[in-house]
Amino acid sequence: LSRTCGLAARMARSVLLSGLLAGFVSVRAQNFQGFDDVELMPIARSDMTATAVAEHGQDDRGPRVYLIGGCVADQQCPPDDFCFCPDVTARVIYYVPREDRYEVGVMDAPRSRYRHAAALSNNKIYLFGGRTAEDAIVTPVDVFDIATGQWSTPCDWPVEMASSDLTAFEQDGRIFVVGGYDESYGLVSDLYEFLPDSCSFVPRAAMPTARGDISAETVQLCADETSIRHFVIGGFAMDFCAPEAVVESYSVAEDRWYTHGELIIARGDKAVGHIQNQLFAIGGETKDNPDDCLVLPVDDVERFVPSEAPEYT
Repeated sequence: LSRTCGLAARMARSVLLSGLLAGFVSVRAQNFQGFDDVELMPIARSDMTATAVAEHGQDDRGPRVYLIGGCVADQQCPPDDFCFCPDVTARVIYYVPREDRYEVGVMDAPRSRYRHAAALSNNKIYLFGGRTAEDAIVTPVDVFDIATGQWSTPCDWPVEMASSDLTAFEQDGRIFVVGGYDESYGLVSDLYEFLPDSCSFVPRAAMPTARGDISAETVQLCADETSIRHFVIGGFAMDFCAPEAVVESYSVAEDRWYTHGELIIARGDKAVGHIQNQLFAIGGETKDNPDDCLVLPVDDVERFVPSEAPEYT
């Protein structure tokens, strides 16, 4: 390990001995400048994927963000049952931050889905899992070739492995999918590596905490390749009734999970991003009454600097 990583390891031992573990902090307590308004999406939607593409290669318009699928109707909430989306889309658009503009002339995905995951690898966006409007698990793996603007469906994800409300990440062209809810809403801790050439899913080390409605973001703690961590943050357990504050990270090089300091506000269905290796958890849903499953929106933003915090296994 580098000197920085060695220091982090020593910090971890010291903090563990004291019984404390640093985690997320609220940005409200810091010098937070707030949010800037940007162009509204052409159609309101939720539970879609947003995939950032740093270099498009076809023009000089700069990075873009592809929005794929999602719920495009108000949720229906029957008495004594969970809410659901009656209208799910296959529509694809992308946002150009440099121009603050959306482009809508993109081929639709092969099928409608929401609550799915997406991963970018070798200039292609891979879609995994999710649900239909009829609440069935989506098993086909759909692939969008950014260079050609065309879709393909090379294979299916076996239904006994597939999930919704999962997350995905990529490292050096390798794609991983983890967590979520299975076909009957059982919690999933499984981690699979997807191999595009053979269209196969290979089990890797399971996530320590089974949960759905999760988000993932990647941070490299120092120069050593083993310090690349894929952070899986928050989520829900127990039929959407128990928000999680847990923060766990996966090392591809070690096939190993680490645990970190928790979120201040336990939440699922949030957005997670990073700027200069700082992680941010934005919005989401939580609950304040342990006797019911009514979820509440979160307007809080939390920040975490992994390189300055200890980790343990």
